[in-house]
Amino acid sequence: MARPRPLAAGGVGVHDTHVTGKTLATGRSGRGLLPARPPAGADTWAMLPALAIAAAVFVAGATALYAPPATGEMAVVFAPGTDEVAAYAAILAAGGRFVAPTRLANIAVAYTDRTDFAERIRAFGGLFTLAAHGLCAPQQGSVP
Repeated sequence: MARPRPLAAGGVGVHDTHVTGKTLATGRSGRGLLPARPPAGADTWAMLPALAIAAAVFVAGATALYAPPATGEMAVVFAPGTDEVAAYAAILAAGGRFVAPTRLANIAVAYTDRTDFAERIRAFGGLFTLAAHGLCAPQQGSVP
């Protein structure tokens, strides 16, 4: 393999290999070969499509994981600062039953047989509904 040609005072050389045909650079010690560096900022723009795809897959996975059921047990998210009594009253008014509070004060678990519960709870102050697991799971040992 050919020796790198020294450049200016930095002592870094660049040469063309005959094996791969790629331009490689050596470090100050002259040992080992590294790929030549791309221009500054080139990595950011090149990674943008991959980052967009990764974000879309993450959002799709989270949406599928926390999608609420049409009926049954679900978590109802209220505005921050909503107390448990107001959440309980809203769930009853929307046609559901209060199951239990969650670890987060503005989320309550409800049970319903109505398929239109998600729309009805929004009319009574609920922001949206989620599947009742993870952070939205009922607190263990809580009795409504």
